[in-house]
Amino acid sequence: SRTDIPRAPGVYLWFRDGQPVYAGRAKGAGGLRERLAAHLAHTTDLSRSTFRATVATVTLGIDRKHARSRPSVLSAEQVAIVNEWIRVCQVGWIECRSAAEAILLEEALLGEAQPPLNRR
Repeated sequence: SRTDIPRAPGVYLWFRDGQPVYAGRAKGAGGLRERLAAHLAHTTDLSRSTFRATVATVTLGIDRKHARSRPSVLSAEQVAIVNEWIRVCQVGWIECRSAAEAILLEEALLGEAQPPLNRR
């Protein structure tokens, strides 16, 4: 459940078929819970989730600017495809003591895991 996700800063890693596909950090006031809630949302607005927008570019073949536009220009059917792709993913996280620690850990994680959906 989402209430199990801590409000602390931290990093997270999305997996699909056991392989890392996307990594990110949560450094805002709502911490991991708020950031992951944006990625788990089912709304047509993908502008608040780089992960969801990137999944849209891969699954729908649209460009990033189109996927992140606000107000959303995606149909409910297109968003359902994105949501289904994410539904079969797993997510894990590591809490950090500070936003600065989360930034450093994210960089290390991106270098090590090299998730394909992260732009570098």
